[in-house]
Amino acid sequence: MPSVETMPSNTYTEMRSAGPVRSLNRNTTIEDGSPQHLEEEANRRTCTTIAKIFLEVKADYLIEIDSGSVYGSAFVIPQIGRSTNWSPRMVTATLRCYFFLALNCFLQWMLVYELMRESQVMNKFAGMMWLCDFGGQKRGCPDADGCIGPGGTRIEPSRMYGFSQWSLQTYVRDALLAMFPEFAAAINENVDPGEYGLESQECRLLCTTLFVFAVTREFTGCIRMIQLLHHVPLANGCWVYEDEEGEVHLKIAGIPLMWKVINFMVVLFPRFLLWTFMCRTGFLFLMETAGMENTIVNATALCFILDIDELIYEAFSTDLTKHMLDMLEGFELPIDKTAKHMPVDRDPQYQTVSGALEKNGKDVIAETAIDRYCSKALVPYMVIQAVAIWCYFSWVYYSTHCFKSSDGTYVSKPMYLPKSTDFSQLSAFLPNLFPVEADEKPYWTWSHEVEN
Repeated sequence: MPSVETMPSNTYTEMRSAGPVRSLNRNTTIEDGSPQHLEEEANRRTCTTIAKIFLEVKADYLIEIDSGSVYGSAFVIPQIGRSTNWSPRMVTATLRCYFFLALNCFLQWMLVYELMRESQVMNKFAGMMWLCDFGGQKRGCPDADGCIGPGGTRIEPSRMYGFSQWSLQTYVRDALLAMFPEFAAAINENVDPGEYGLESQECRLLCTTLFVFAVTREFTGCIRMIQLLHHVPLANGCWVYEDEEGEVHLKIAGIPLMWKVINFMVVLFPRFLLWTFMCRTGFLFLMETAGMENTIVNATALCFILDIDELIYEAFSTDLTKHMLDMLEGFELPIDKTAKHMPVDRDPQYQTVSGALEKNGKDVIAETAIDRYCSKALVPYMVIQAVAIWCYFSWVYYSTHCFKSSDGTYVSKPMYLPKSTDFSQLSAFLPNLFPVEADEKPYWTWSHEVEN
């Protein structure tokens, strides 16, 4: 090769502008369209596609149990105990899990029950009506439609009070009218009790949305358990196995029919009932809170009640239980049922999604424009689910407690005083089937129209 000194100047300049010189062989050239360059580009795109598929596989085809909740421990630990032929230590761990599950159900149920009792019984003895949309309309008041409060007068910012103060001022006015009926005109002119209503419709919306986000997570846990009970084989599978290197692994395997029934009746069914009860009661509790500060505090308190199962698990579960749930591998759905777009191999080793990906490598899927810009992972399923739950319980609240007045505002239905403070568990959970006994004559009813 000639030295730089003997090269023509134009040749040396072209080589410097072309960049560093690469070593060449019979299979490579400097051009970008070389076979090696094309193969590297194909491998890079294939790796990117495989990585994208693995991200979707974990979300869609691998079902994992809750690892930080008493529901998850009560579901898993008995199966590990069964797989170890019920060693004494596993029997003790199973009993502890069931005890803490029962404790969690009792605490959550009683706390939510007391909230429901407050709304359905005690508030009525205080003379409250359902809040509905009283005070929610702020624009154009006091002259616009929807600006009439439960007292029958038009709402103004300076006349808005909390229920306690409003009811006290109303009581004073009514007492003066009863004592001095001859001065009724002067009393009505000079004693103004004001009105009671919602301080902020936006704050109510934000807090109910936050609460729905919290209950959606619990609902997802219920759905995951249903999927496990449905997809896990009906067999006496062993959840504990040892690999070739002698390392012990825990993995979800077959569940006998008896244990599927036990898990459904003891774990899943109470969890779903509590979820339903908490959703309905918590939503009602927030919708009936008028003040912004109280609404935010109540939303935080309700989220705390939802997290009691995780609190009990973290505080009272043994390190052994936590370690086993952390070790547990999820259940991978069969490929022939969930991944029909992937090639199926007859080798049992590759009859799962990850096995097919491992064997087929670059030939799993060809990237297209649709795969590049549109993906199943882009659909916000959790958000859609939360919106659906919010809409459903909003409809339940308004259809049960409110009706639409002549000016388009949702106002409270007539209120009836209960005959006693007794409030049964059935009345709390199934109020339509077991209603609270009440007087026939309402103590409050809406009789005000826009002309007032």
